[in-house]
Amino acid sequence: MTLQISDTVLIEGDPFSSRYSVSFPMPHPMIRDLTTDAPPRKKSSACWCGYTLTWAIFSGRLHLASLDGSYELRSARPLFAKWASTVIHLPLGNVDPSLGSRYEPVHEAYLEIEIDDACELEQRIRYCGIEVRSLMKDAQPSG
Repeated sequence: MTLQISDTVLIEGDPFSSRYSVSFPMPHPMIRDLTTDAPPRKKSSACWCGYTLTWAIFSGRLHLASLDGSYELRSARPLFAKWASTVIHLPLGNVDPSLGSRYEPVHEAYLEIEIDDACELEQRIRYCGIEVRSLMKDAQPSG
């Protein structure tokens, strides 16, 4: 098993790497499938799905900012990800060599961002699976 290329999550412009991506719906009117006329553009054992994604969270809302590889956005503007309800896990700190393996490295901590219908509900930091600190928001984003 090969460690896969990470997707990127931009939080108010700051980049974070994420191996656990949010999915996107296909077909979607704002996403073009480039594999219908040609083979996948991103061919690598480190990218089995054939694409990488860049997500952006700004103003408390999740957007699909770009796709690289077998799909592309039909517009230069980020796509509001209204389909997304998930928890995004972003690694923080160093890889803990006592945990995981070379295929599944485990970091010291993770920033978890809970998303419901593309709106950010909560951020929390977990160390080795234990929630240590919740970064609660005072106000929820308006729909």
